[in-house]
Amino acid sequence: MENILKNKPLFFLPILLLLLLPACTPVISTYVEVTRGYSVGEECVAQVGEVIIYEEVKEVTHKKEYVGLGAPGGCWREYDYYSDDSFKWELVYGGRSGDTINILYREYRRDLARPAFFQNLTYDLSRSNDFAFKKHVIKVIAAGNSRIRFIVVSN
Repeated sequence: MENILKNKPLFFLPILLLLLLPACTPVISTYVEVTRGYSVGEECVAQVGEVIIYEEVKEVTHKKEYVGLGAPGGCWREYDYYSDDSFKWELVYGGRSGDTINILYREYRRDLARPAFFQNLTYDLSRSNDFAFKKHVIKVIAAGNSRIRFIVVSN
């Protein structure tokens, strides 16, 4: 009888470990982070060669993993890492010639410019002070050879 009682703690140890093991598995969540370089309805100014508006889309993976009880900073480590599929586009002001403004569209993948995805755009302000690109409508308040004042009306 004495031997059975001595071995009881050892009998429960594997069961206890099996119950605690799932608590040590990493927790992973993925989400999309969108950064916009503009605010709808806010007046902005850009010089020639500067970005008027941009959008950047990144897939972020958040990981939380168990590193042990004696680990510095606690027993869990958390960090984010970004997917290689990040995407960014931007419109750059190119100046004014007569009633026409010049805008450069640039696109990036993984922070590298994509040469096939550069486009020179022209908009005739004598027809309208608003122009649309993708889902964005931009109202030009004033445009000259050195700068442009504008409002992003909608996105």
